[in-house]
Amino acid sequence: MRLRSLSVMLIISAAMIVCIILAHWRGARETELENQRYREDHSLFEDIVVGGRLMQETFLRRDEEGKWELYAAGDFSGRAYIYFTKFQTLKLTRLQEEDGNLSSGEGSTFTLHSGDIIPENCLEDGSVWHAEIPGRKGEIQEQADLTVYCAGQIPTLFINTQSGSLDALNSDQSVREQCSYLVCLPDGSRDCSGRCEIHGRGNSSWKEDKKQYSINLSSERSVLGMESSRKFALIANTSDSSFLRNKITFDLAALCRMPASPQSAFVNVYFNGQYHGLYLMAQRPNAKDGSVRIAKLEKKNRAAAGLSSDRQEAAADSRTVTVVDDQGLEIHASPQEKIPDNISGGYLLEMDARYEEEDYWFSTQRHHFVVKYPEAVPLKECQYIAGYLREAEAALYSEDGINADTGKSWDEYFDTDSWAAMYLMQDFMAQWDVESFSFFVYKDADDPLIYCGPVWDFDLSMGATGIGKLPNVMRQSAWLRDHREGWLTELEKFPVFSDTLQTFAEERFFPLLEEYLSEDSALSVQGMQDYMNTLGASVKMDAIRWGEEDQFARESSKLLSWLRDRADFWQGYRENPSGYCKVTLKYGFSDMDIYLPRGEVIGFVPTEEYGEHLYSSFRKKYGSVDGWRCEDGSLLTPETLIVRDQVMTPFSDSE
Repeated sequence: MRLRSLSVMLIISAAMIVCIILAHWRGARETELENQRYREDHSLFEDIVVGGRLMQETFLRRDEEGKWELYAAGDFSGRAYIYFTKFQTLKLTRLQEEDGNLSSGEGSTFTLHSGDIIPENCLEDGSVWHAEIPGRKGEIQEQADLTVYCAGQIPTLFINTQSGSLDALNSDQSVREQCSYLVCLPDGSRDCSGRCEIHGRGNSSWKEDKKQYSINLSSERSVLGMESSRKFALIANTSDSSFLRNKITFDLAALCRMPASPQSAFVNVYFNGQYHGLYLMAQRPNAKDGSVRIAKLEKKNRAAAGLSSDRQEAAADSRTVTVVDDQGLEIHASPQEKIPDNISGGYLLEMDARYEEEDYWFSTQRHHFVVKYPEAVPLKECQYIAGYLREAEAALYSEDGINADTGKSWDEYFDTDSWAAMYLMQDFMAQWDVESFSFFVYKDADDPLIYCGPVWDFDLSMGATGIGKLPNVMRQSAWLRDHREGWLTELEKFPVFSDTLQTFAEERFFPLLEEYLSEDSALSVQGMQDYMNTLGASVKMDAIRWGEEDQFARESSKLLSWLRDRADFWQGYRENPSGYCKVTLKYGFSDMDIYLPRGEVIGFVPTEEYGEHLYSSFRKKYGSVDGWRCEDGSLLTPETLIVRDQVMTPFSDSE
């Protein structure tokens, strides 16, 4: 009986073992078939994920057939893990360059399983590895060369979109998507995280493959040491090979205590685990939890109108009304009638040549202002702020600086300090778009003064222009006086303003600039040369990611020299204008006036050979500039002595 029971138990056990084996075999077979189907449409390398202690996953990116790239987020050394599910092991063999060819090095071969810590030297920046994925029988299923890039000296921003893709965001700026975000410091530790909304931004920059984005955090946060804010921009710097023009401007504005100056930080950005490039994360010039801190008039408007839900606000925002006065000046606003009692502020306005693309704007005799805040500005408020700026403009352009109708002086409308600081910033940097685009002013509640700021969008400055790169020409220009007449230059006719400008330049701006440009800056923020020393690896990663040439070392060095030379010129010319000769360059599209030290050689020729590059569209329309002739017919050379004012004309080699 016992023997029979034992036999039955053995039979049952054997059957169970067979079932387990069959189930395991079937599972393995199904997994193998699944992996085979996966390999029909995918590379096995797509299955590889690299992650750190806090960092979200970082995927490899295919460069070309048989070649892959890994953009490592921050400093993963000693604590990066590798994960994969479609195969068992990954074999890495380091390749070394010999006589221009890559060959395997001795003692640098690793076999990794999913969940393993990646050996430290596997993540050395620029290292190249031959990667093999063995099959179950030892055959090689797939192989490729893997190049590793790592930039661990600046913070990292991870954003995961709800859809898991950027396709919708990159196709239409009006698309908004909910996301999660994580900001990590260079050492890999967490700075902050949470939820956010993201959408595309930019005008001409939107045509670039590397897009710019606006980020609205779910709540105000102090990001990377910045003052708590909710509204940020990811600035791509696609037109600035130095990556530094906007950062320099923001830093100097903050150091000079210019109103509402945006704080910013460089970040390596990853979307849905994929490396997306180097960006400047900056507080937006926004009065709703951005860099502009003024009275919350929009909140009061909603309360007065009884609006609470997003649907109600969206319906209200879609309605506009237009008013044109007998001088042809326009106002475009919301017809909302219920408004708070105090409508003296706050208002954030932008001088914008693309005003007709906006819903809410008004005109003065010389400018068009888009109302950025409050959004969907009610008609009565728009009439108030439009009338106030028209009054201010009338005082500004009157011969004695007094508005004949109100009896108020120009300095009862304009905050002298902020406008003087903005004059210097725009003129010194030779900002191409001054008083045309991204030029902001604001007025707060119960304050009669109009403030100028914040600074924004200085891609086209410091020798970069809307027609090309003209570093020598722009360095020697009296930019605002000769080429950008407007409110800023009109203010300069008043002695009080000129004195304020000179004092600001001598006592604050130029001492701070000198320290900011020095090798061992003692300022509370990083100086320019600090960025030159820390951004190189990130710029290289960005250039490889987007297929661009890495010009950072050369362009940042040239920009440093430009800023120092511009400071010498600006101060020298202001102190002794008679010591300079005015030279007018007769470009086909416009005259460009420059000022050169009297009795000295010019030192350059405004041509491609000396760094002056006109965009092809201008060369096609107006002709190439291959050289210049002086008034006496002689050829301009770097050794030409400048002893008097004169006009120079260009010529093309094809003539």
